[in-house]
Amino acid sequence: MGIYAGGICACISSTKMKERIGFMPIKRSGFVERLNKKGYTKKDAAVIMDDVFSTVAEILVEGGTLALHGFGTFETIQYAAREIASVHGGTTLSPARRVVKFKPGKLLRRLVSEVDAGA
Repeated sequence: MGIYAGGICACISSTKMKERIGFMPIKRSGFVERLNKKGYTKKDAAVIMDDVFSTVAEILVEGGTLALHGFGTFETIQYAAREIASVHGGTTLSPARRVVKFKPGKLLRRLVSEVDAGA
């Protein structure tokens, strides 16, 4: 399937992204480099990362939920088709769609809030 972390923010130029959120997001190569510093070879780190993200994507495409204790829960939400008001007058049909939702776990929320509190 090949889901890569580096493609998530590809639509915004790097300088605009830095201006908007105050830092540069870590791309695929940066993530592999962090795993390399933990003792994995770059090749193994890339394979592991690709396998993990592909498996997460497969679970979500199948309509499943992935709960990782302490980290968070990934799930899909189904929205029904609905009519919405059009700016140009009349109504338009918004198609049914499925979206991914992530709810951070207690441990992750605590770790992130401790960093914010210390800054």
